[in-house]
Amino acid sequence: KLATVTNGEKAYKVVVTLPASTNYNSVSKTIYFTIKKATPTVSSPTLASSLVYNGQAQNLVSTDATANLGTVKYYVGDSKPTGNEATGWSTSVSETLPATYHVWYMAFTEDAANYNSSEVKDASTVTIDKATPTVNVSDASFDYDGENHYISAGYVTLVNGETFSGTITYNYYSDSTYTTLVTDTKDVGTYYCKASIDAA
Repeated sequence: KLATVTNGEKAYKVVVTLPASTNYNSVSKTIYFTIKKATPTVSSPTLASSLVYNGQAQNLVSTDATANLGTVKYYVGDSKPTGNEATGWSTSVSETLPATYHVWYMAFTEDAANYNSSEVKDASTVTIDKATPTVNVSDASFDYDGENHYISAGYVTLVNGETFSGTITYNYYSDSTYTTLVTDTKDVGTYYCKASIDAA
């Protein structure tokens, strides 16, 4: 056996000796061979799609990557990470807030003496889109009394039971295409109300 090569591979020396016989002299042959570390072969994961904020953590990977050696782990970050397993790598990745997330992956092996970890690979990005709140307003009917009448019983439904803390703005129009804005709503007729809120 020879020394370990600097990259962790093992180099070996083998001496094959044929003893002398009646008609032949003794002969020896020296050969060398190297056993290299095995490196995992890793398939690409399938990233999740059509994610929309729902107030809960959502998995960014729909189908995991697979490796013939070791354990596949993931990392979320804008820049390519190092292969240090202790710096944010995990066997699954989930996020909650609306944003675009960059996912990386690689296979880690436990037997460093005989196995390499795979290289860090780019799985691309996953986006969690913002949710669209629902503004709820109901039709109303009033008897003419010379006063302006407005709708004020609207409310907003958010995902996951979240509470809306903003303001609903009501605008009134004289036509169903919401083109002609009006400020007086006291005369007999039909008025069209558009309720809106600012983006959270």
